[in-house]
Amino acid sequence: MMTFRYHIVTIVSVFLALAIGIAIGGGPLKGEVDNSLVTQVENDRRTIAALEGQLAGAETASEFNDAVATTLAPRVLRDQLAGHGVAVVSLPGADPATVAALGERVTDAGGEVVGNYRIAAGLLDAEQQPLVEDLAGRLVGEAPDLAPLADASGYEQAGALVARAIATAEDTPAEVDGPASAILAGLSTAGLFTADGTPTARGDLVLVVAGPTVMENLPDGAGAGLAALADAVSEGAGGVVVAGPTRAARPDGLLAAARRDLRTSTRVATVDSAHLVAGQLVAILTLAGTLAGQVGHYGAVDATDGAAPGE
Repeated sequence: MMTFRYHIVTIVSVFLALAIGIAIGGGPLKGEVDNSLVTQVENDRRTIAALEGQLAGAETASEFNDAVATTLAPRVLRDQLAGHGVAVVSLPGADPATVAALGERVTDAGGEVVGNYRIAAGLLDAEQQPLVEDLAGRLVGEAPDLAPLADASGYEQAGALVARAIATAEDTPAEVDGPASAILAGLSTAGLFTADGTPTARGDLVLVVAGPTVMENLPDGAGAGLAALADAVSEGAGGVVVAGPTRAARPDGLLAAARRDLRTSTRVATVDSAHLVAGQLVAILTLAGTLAGQVGHYGAVDATDGAAPGE
């Protein structure tokens, strides 16, 4: 049992140690300690200055690269998408600035963004599949030309409905007809898939934009959901590309999930680094490649087909 005397001895010991430390610091070791601290501070300052210089250089180089890529974009992309309509679909967490920039690149390529859409996190949630299946069962009647969905998974059903609402397998854009409007209205009412503004047509190409959001911040099954959804959309469109920043191509990103799926990776093209102008050019060139049946995976992170499409 600790006594009052024990506490007194402990406190006295602490103060004695402090007193000795102060005496030594103010005595024979004071000069050495001061000099060591001054040297360390000077070294730290030099290190920080060097790192700031490297960062400034990297930012300058990045700005230069973006400026050059932006200037060359109209020449590089000229007429690559002439006569084609692109439906742009934003996944949860997609950067609006990247989405807008990709739209500008579509225009540089002579194409037209015929609709901007957003996928809600709930559409990628495995727990919501029963809701999606029930909704699909009610909406499929709005499109008599839609293939039977009875044996399809919830994600596949959703993908087929989304494809019918926003895309066409024809070589040119198609009108937003009654079935497309009805399906889009049903998905929007359920809070699963919405249009920003009024679509002008259904695109023969679909560009899906991912963000840097990691899997742990998305609903369970989001990766598998995206793969199945994109794969199903590819059935009803001339070509589908999933593009996102380099972060999305890391193992816990949505873009990586699409690349890992054996079936989807053979039917849906992917591009990372879409937050950079150069990456946006690659995304549009990849989209144009799908018109010729080319499905590649390009970018800076685990891109099996290199940085960009070749000849």
